[in-house]
Amino acid sequence: MSKIFLLIIALAIGTQFVFSKGLNRFETSNTSDQLIITESQLSIDTLCTPDASPEAVALFRYIQDMYGKKMLSGQMWAPWGIDELKYLQDLTGKQPAMRGMDYIHEGDNNAETQRAIDWWKAGGIPTIMWHWGAPGIGEGYENSKKRIDINQCFIEGTPEYISMWSELKIKADHLEKLRDANVPVLWRPFHELNGGWFWWGMQGSDLFEKLWITMYDYFVKERELNNLIWVLCYTGSPDGAWNPGSEYFDIAGPDTYGVGDDPQLRMFNQVKNILKNDATPIAYHECGTPPNPDECLTTGAMWSWWMVWHTNHLTDSDPEYIKYVYNHDLVITRDEVPDIKEFYSWTNECTPSEIITKIQLSDSTLLETNSVMIGSSDSILLITETTENGTWQWSGLGTSGNGITQKIGADKIGTVTATFTNHCGAITTATFNIKGEQICEPTTIVPYLQVDGGSWTETGTTTITNGSSIKFGPHPTEGGTWKWSGTGVTNNTREITITPDASCKITATYTNDCGTKSTYDFMVTVKNRTNISTLNTNDELVAVYPDPFNEFISIAFNNNLDNNKSEVKIYTLEGKIVHHQNISSKHSNINTSALKAGMYVISIKNNDIEIHKKLMKTTHF
Repeated sequence: MSKIFLLIIALAIGTQFVFSKGLNRFETSNTSDQLIITESQLSIDTLCTPDASPEAVALFRYIQDMYGKKMLSGQMWAPWGIDELKYLQDLTGKQPAMRGMDYIHEGDNNAETQRAIDWWKAGGIPTIMWHWGAPGIGEGYENSKKRIDINQCFIEGTPEYISMWSELKIKADHLEKLRDANVPVLWRPFHELNGGWFWWGMQGSDLFEKLWITMYDYFVKERELNNLIWVLCYTGSPDGAWNPGSEYFDIAGPDTYGVGDDPQLRMFNQVKNILKNDATPIAYHECGTPPNPDECLTTGAMWSWWMVWHTNHLTDSDPEYIKYVYNHDLVITRDEVPDIKEFYSWTNECTPSEIITKIQLSDSTLLETNSVMIGSSDSILLITETTENGTWQWSGLGTSGNGITQKIGADKIGTVTATFTNHCGAITTATFNIKGEQICEPTTIVPYLQVDGGSWTETGTTTITNGSSIKFGPHPTEGGTWKWSGTGVTNNTREITITPDASCKITATYTNDCGTKSTYDFMVTVKNRTNISTLNTNDELVAVYPDPFNEFISIAFNNNLDNNKSEVKIYTLEGKIVHHQNISSKHSNINTSALKAGMYVISIKNNDIEIHKKLMKTTHF
């Protein structure tokens, strides 16, 4: 595999990059797939909760500091099925920065609350949602999709009103335990709010907003739950009409499933356009597969955090891809989360400092940027500038020390982090993204397939009978990532199984370790089920008897056929193969004792000649 390294400033084709100064942040344009990056200044410490707890303030400062630079990893955990956290630990050696929980079943909620406490104490970030069963109907996922008249929730004395306020009190009690334990929570109520499939979104945006503000006022103003960071959770089609007001939430974001590792720039920009506020972090609050970190950086869809849904959404993802994501420089795992309370608890009078990032190449070219592709330079110099006094801490790609510059070799590829603590204790983080442009040869895909669980065959074309299954398992077997496309196929594992009902083309795309894609088209021809009306029953070529049959069928060839190469199949009238064997004599008996009574079709193939005959099996003569 040949590699050529080029020196290129990070400008993607069709995408304009002008990296910001300020706090290493960016701003995206409208809802197109084009990213335009401009200077911006964060508004620090702005939580919608008055007098927010010190832990909530510190956590929000950390989230804002990382936003646009790195992405927090997240995993939804469910008390049934697999242990998602153990699965990730065994697979990647790491834990997600964020753990998702759900107040879906009241019988589990004390345990969920304790899990949130334990996760925060272990250095992670807890986020809690609530699949709220429709008031007056009952708890659970299915009941969260039941329709009620939401207006009844606001009429005192109705079953809906009584149930709603009872549930709000119970959930507030749980969140109060977290507050008293000094645990901040990313609170995700009313998720997928504009989808129309949960009761809170079935009667329009006005009633949804009334529900949101009612919960907020009760939790924040009456119950004084100042440990919550409120997350507004859209579907994959964000709609700005569904917005309770920026004074009622701190983070916003969409979710979607079944889109693979695409960075979802358009969805990111749709939320950005709704918010019209550069300070609000945007989260990919639920997904089926983590977005590709490199593509997120290239496109600018740098989510504040993403969270993979539980059970099979995690285990169905390509394990190699999950390992790649969890060990990526742009993805923060729990072991990389700092002591948030210690490092992000400066006084309100103190504000983070502005940082300017520059990169100097070995030929003295000075670039005011934080991202560069390198390869031909002997080394590069990373430079940070600020007008305030303070201390620096560097990490990544072998950097260390407390100076304002770091020199690294051109063979260093990845992310360098520079953390500045100013004179009053406020922290600002800058990141340098160093990439090597690698031009490499595509990897040859070697096709392998098996039909109906048979042996593997090195081929990309096959003909099957309707109802048969095909398993594709192309090579190479290690490294890289796979994607499949075709009718009804969206898998991202190397091996997939399909049962097509019509001829089709299934395309495998392999991306090797240096990023070059290869494709291979598997061609499948599906033969229709046996058409009884056109059977060839040429008794001059072969005799098949008795009819009706019982324990056996006799086959006798005439002398003109090559009787050493004959294949026999017996089908039901629905086209299912119930017997298959090869015969090599002029006269053979086929044991049919295992067949049930009924009508069958026997197929006898000898070289290019194929003969079909309809027979009846009876239980007695």
